[in-house]
Amino acid sequence: MLKAYAEEQFKKNGYTLNTASEIEGFLFAGKDAERTYHLTGKFDFISTAATITRCLWTRCASSSTPRPRCSAPMGFQNEKDHPEVAPSQYEINYSYA
Repeated sequence: MLKAYAEEQFKKNGYTLNTASEIEGFLFAGKDAERTYHLTGKFDFISTAATITRCLWTRCASSSTPRPRCSAPMGFQNEKDHPEVAPSQYEINYSYA
């Protein structure tokens, strides 16, 4: 629907629509932490919000991809990434296309 609307606006008004994705999530301690929730009833946070960006960049570095463009091999360019309000919560913003 968005693509059709963008094409319609271009044809009708000459407008170009740019959109971008934003990913938000939480990092939890332990391999497959989501699979053990039914046993423990809780998730253990990997860090507090103040240090989550460091965790993300460490994750990018460990994948042998230069930071902060850790999604570049998939064709995405990170515009920014930063911690959010809750413990272990992060956000990644990709550039528009």
